[in-house]
Amino acid sequence: MTATLLLGFSGEKIIGDYPEHFRRDGFVVRLSLGRFLGAAIREGRFDAAVLLADRPASISTLLAPAMPGDRPVICLTPASREEEIALLEAGVSLCLPADAAPAVLSLWMRHLLALAGRVRPAGFEFDPLARRARYEGMELPLRPIEFDILLYLARQAGHPCDAHDLLRRFWPGRSSSPQRLAVTMHGVRSVLAAVGAGAFLRTVPGMGYLFSSDGVVASRHRPSDLRGGRGEKGRAS
Repeated sequence: MTATLLLGFSGEKIIGDYPEHFRRDGFVVRLSLGRFLGAAIREGRFDAAVLLADRPASISTLLAPAMPGDRPVICLTPASREEEIALLEAGVSLCLPADAAPAVLSLWMRHLLALAGRVRPAGFEFDPLARRARYEGMELPLRPIEFDILLYLARQAGHPCDAHDLLRRFWPGRSSSPQRLAVTMHGVRSVLAAVGAGAFLRTVPGMGYLFSSDGVVASRHRPSDLRGGRGEKGRAS
């Protein structure tokens, strides 16, 4: 599956030939300029991001409240050591000089995407680009939204994730009730339970959900049809 790249410029115009280069290199490019960049980041409809800014502070301000923590981000900006640390703390994966060659950017981005795909907690294996997940070699037939949420929880393994934050993150800009999230999580639980991995996903009363990195798996069987028995309650988009 081709990776979707958010190419963001803090100013109001495109700099250089970055869009053409990334398209030639096989990426699907989403452009965002100036005041629209924050909204594009919050929407999260990308696999990775390259952000260009003349001032590091402008990127830190945009990323701090909005950047999905599970996606590679390269920032091109003239930054001091202190500013670079602030960017990394805000969610940037790598800071490069503002004049970095597009070919170098592509190499780094493919490397970071490959690393991002190596999410294998406790017998699980996730492929973020193909949106495929396995548990002990068994394919997990998750719907796209179910995969996205499970991957996010797995990346935060051991740390509770707030239900309201999950709603804002995965249904941005839409009026979503807690029931929508509950139905989606029911679908995830059904798939995990079918392969004996239901103990990895826990509800944290009064807060949200937790992916346990030390889940105790009571049984490990290979079901003939993992989708069987999910029922209508597990069907969410």
